Amino acid sequence: MAAPPGAAPPHRTFADILSKSSESSPLRPPRRYKGMPAVSFSDDDVQQFSEKFRFALVGKFAKSRPPMADLRKTFDQIGFGGAFTLGLIDQRHILINFDHEIDFQRCWLRKTWSIKGSLMRVFRWTPDFRPDVESPIIPVWLALEGLPAHLHDKRAIYSIANLVGNPLKVDTSTLVPNRPSVARVCVELNVSLPLVEQVWINNGSYGGFTQRIVHEFVPPYCLGCRKFGHQDSECRSQSSNSS
Repeated sequence: MAAPPGAAPPHRTFADILSKSSESSPLRPPRRYKGMPAVSFSDDDVQQFSEKFRFALVGKFAKSRPPMADLRKTFDQIGFGGAFTLGLIDQRHILINFDHEIDFQRCWLRKTWSIKGSLMRVFRWTPDFRPDVESPIIPVWLALEGLPAHLHDKRAIYSIANLVGNPLKVDTSTLVPNRPSVARVCVELNVSLPLVEQVWINNGSYGGFTQRIVHEFVPPYCLGCRKFGHQDSECRSQSSNSS
């Protein structure tokens, strides 16, 4: 019902205003967890919040980090096709967020960059990123040896590679008919999980066959300290904790 002429407008709290302006994404109700105030976000929430970082990488410097101005200048000189942003996470980590997937892949597939004499490794940014661990998600090249020639098609190769990890790129030589002995494809692989070493391919009415998957190089990853460079059995952190 409309207010009478000359009447004062009804009182609206800040919460009322916020709920009206954010009806598509209302505030999550406060909760308690182990005696602390807490809030819970669903997987859909996390996916929505993370959408703007779908082409984001984390750059980790082994020791010293160049000034951010030098980093931005170097990235400008690389000549990426689209826009990007660089942000400081801490003294050893930066957030690199690309607008274009091709720039994201170009930076990630190189894995290691030397900038102003400092070595920077790049990792896939994920919503569970923490500076004290290294993401187990890395680009890995797969070799499909003996794959029938007619399956050296990007659509077919991506469908096969998707059984192992998210496909990123097909080797250029694979798509031209001068190397039918092997197909190569790069996938986004979580190396903390068991590797898929073979898959089954149904070749239409010609029957099916087992396809061997060769991982060309998977660096050792420790599930204990969640860092690359050694296996669990060689982890100094676990040895010191157990002693």
